Amino acid sequence: IWARCRDLGLTITPLIQTHGHLEWLLKHEAYASWREAGFFNELCPQNRKAVEYIHNWLDEVIDLHPDSQYIHIGGDETWNLCSCQACQEVAAAHPDGKMSIYMKQVTQMCQHVLDRGKKPMIWADMFWRENRMDLADRLPRGVVLIDWQYRGPAPFATTERLRHAGLELWGASAVRRSHDTPMLQP
Repeated sequence: IWARCRDLGLTITPLIQTHGHLEWLLKHEAYASWREAGFFNELCPQNRKAVEYIHNWLDEVIDLHPDSQYIHIGGDETWNLCSCQACQEVAAAHPDGKMSIYMKQVTQMCQHVLDRGKKPMIWADMFWRENRMDLADRLPRGVVLIDWQYRGPAPFATTERLRHAGLELWGASAVRRSHDTPMLQP
């Protein structure tokens, strides 16, 4: 696959979910203790064992993709952010509330990727969904923000606001196809 991509001038960027969209893993009972308040799609960032596992997983993927300049760590749609008691207690003591939990998790993952000599990419939707665009500029330098929308004409107001974070910013289209909708919506 790598050779064919090189022939075509394509770059492979692995995407490793590190917070949300972990349904494929957390649906298994062996990982139930890692879930945020029992939700099978999201990892509790207060679970140090789970975070350590994700770091190891990132290392494995980075080692398997030595030619990749970027590693995408996901970070989108963490709908259940700060649902468990442990996260709520930490968030209550911080001026950024539940986004402090998100920022700590995503910053740790980004820094881990940077320390391995790669550029981390993250989806930027949590900044605009939580109306905390100001937090994006606290991410480590070298992070690439990816702004995406399911609908509407570009350029998006969110993309314009994220431009001021001082980070590399890419826009992305999105394709929506779900079990609950019969349409494909680019």
